[in-house]
Amino acid sequence: MEPLSSTAKPAPRQQGRHAGLDRRRIAEAARTLEPQSLSIQAVADLLGVDRKAVNYHVTNLSGLLELVAVDAFSMNFADIDLSSISDWKLACRAYAFALHDSLVTTGALVSYFRFQDPGDLTMLGPADIVMQRLYEAGFTDEQVGNAIILIVNVAMSAARDDVMILGADGTHPQVPLILGALRDAYPRQFPGLQRAMAATPVRTPYGPAQLDASIDIVTRGLESILLSASARQR
Repeated sequence: MEPLSSTAKPAPRQQGRHAGLDRRRIAEAARTLEPQSLSIQAVADLLGVDRKAVNYHVTNLSGLLELVAVDAFSMNFADIDLSSISDWKLACRAYAFALHDSLVTTGALVSYFRFQDPGDLTMLGPADIVMQRLYEAGFTDEQVGNAIILIVNVAMSAARDDVMILGADGTHPQVPLILGALRDAYPRQFPGLQRAMAATPVRTPYGPAQLDASIDIVTRGLESILLSASARQR
């Protein structure tokens, strides 16, 4: 009979909810991995736990990517404080840029960003300040709701475009395709589009300048609503 080995067997990986995991620890571990290397198994290996322990908190890869995107966003957005801004137009602009810049930090995961945790108030504080300023300016409930949704949509769309540009040598991947189609397939059609696209080298259609122009259009539109309401009350 062979003697028992004196080498201790490795401790089994912890499983399920009793592994001492939470979403914060999972996000911290996943943050150290490249997006293309992210998987539930890779995170479990990094934490030294069974895959089921991670699955208890994150059910699939899509959920993991969403968690990492929200984590990257929150790390930057958590320090945003708009309370000192009293002008509603400046508050709208500051909120849009803060939202945009924080989303860009999620990089390739920007399309996975979702507001997940109702206990995380990171996103709500700055939005509440903007809404307070809009109410103080005289906007109605419906107008305030429409305005904040529009600002969020503009900022998120701009962030997705800018992330694509960062990953494509500074050029939006759709611009060369459109320019090529106009030049080769439709050289005498779409005069408005031809003129606008011809100006692209002079006026970059993405980046901070575009976001600034977009928010300017939003705030001017909102201001016209206030002026119209004021004129009707006279």
